[in-house]
Amino acid sequence: MTKAFGTTPEITGDTLLFTVGYVSGPKVVAVVPSDATSSGSSAPYLDVYFDQSIDVSTFTVDDVAIVDANGNAITFEAPRSLNRGNNVFRIYFNANDYRDGTYSITIGPDVRNPLGTTMNQDGSPPNGGEEDAFVGSFVFAAPNLQVAFDVDAFSESGFLGQKLAVTIATENVGVANALGSWRNQIYLSKDQTLSSNDYLLTTYVDGADSRLTTALEAGERKLRVVQCALPLDNRTWVEGDYYLIVVNDVYSDVYESNNNDNQAVSGKISLVYPELADLKVVSVAAPQEATAGETVEIVWTTENDGDRAATETWRESIYI
Repeated sequence: MTKAFGTTPEITGDTLLFTVGYVSGPKVVAVVPSDATSSGSSAPYLDVYFDQSIDVSTFTVDDVAIVDANGNAITFEAPRSLNRGNNVFRIYFNANDYRDGTYSITIGPDVRNPLGTTMNQDGSPPNGGEEDAFVGSFVFAAPNLQVAFDVDAFSESGFLGQKLAVTIATENVGVANALGSWRNQIYLSKDQTLSSNDYLLTTYVDGADSRLTTALEAGERKLRVVQCALPLDNRTWVEGDYYLIVVNDVYSDVYESNNNDNQAVSGKISLVYPELADLKVVSVAAPQEATAGETVEIVWTTENDGDRAATETWRESIYI
């Protein structure tokens, strides 16, 4: 059995008096899970607050046990101190183990303050007993954004080089409200799998104007029309069948309970060329001979052999 004592000096005249007594070890005063306001976090976390400074070397993964509602152990990273006083720590969870719900946690009792005093959660001597471990619970509740192409408004055809209006349905299937704003991207793909070869059509902002404003309540679904400019490049994007892929919350602006369901693929869309101009040089007249340094006249004829009038400005070059 280990007892911890402290001394309180008291000076009166020429007398120095020390009062010896029991010193209680540190205890956990709060555990606070991440929630919908934890923007930008790639994994859920738990903040642990102690009533006094902790020796960080004594607070390790071995001092923490966390299980879900089914009794399954949850993996997590080593506690990280968040302040100079070393009394607030953050524990990041493995995102693959995360689910909304209630969790049980045990901390200690062999977590110590800088003087080496072990925990005392129950407030009575001695320190460091089994009853001095912190035992509690917390709840993870976060939004979960899912996107889909609205089938009723989806066009099965379009023209390369022109704009295509796409209706996106965003739904919060999580148990907490989605706050703030997030960014989505829409790609043009030759197949149903997103890859580096796909063409980024647009990046658009969805959600609310303010970070702490509710953008999508739990269970709410909203439609948004997005204008996408299709490419016009006959070397890569020729006439044929394509797919659109939308990626939701691409920069993790919203803390979500599940980041593995943030993509949706459209149905097949047939893209063809619109009516285009087709400029060609049909004749060139130049002198048979010329003297270096003198000016010569070259005459050529440009013809539009396409289906559309060429109203734009273009450049033509002459080479020798």
